[in-house]
Amino acid sequence: MKRRDLLKILVAVPAIPAAGQGGPEEFRVYSDAPRLFLRPARLRLLRRERERRSLRWDQFETLWTAAVRFPEFGWTAALRYQITSEAAAATQAILWAAGPATDVRQIALICDW
Repeated sequence: MKRRDLLKILVAVPAIPAAGQGGPEEFRVYSDAPRLFLRPARLRLLRRERERRSLRWDQFETLWTAAVRFPEFGWTAALRYQITSEAAAATQAILWAAGPATDVRQIALICDW
């Protein structure tokens, strides 16, 4: 039997409901945001780098204050908000996601963060 024939048979057979399952499953999230790509330990490290004025933070701060066009602006603004808790950065990220945003990955990060 060819794979094509098997697929025709599987398509013709109606889906078998799971035993004892009457409705949709319920999903819950048990951790606080941010959950995507920014674990609590990593966020603490980035906040400490800001407090210590590390070279990496100073470079990021210089680019941000110079209004450089970041290739992933929504992600950058959301990351800045998570590190500094600046409302302006959060507003920029949300406006970017609501307006010209087309990158679903960045929108998901902004919503999570």
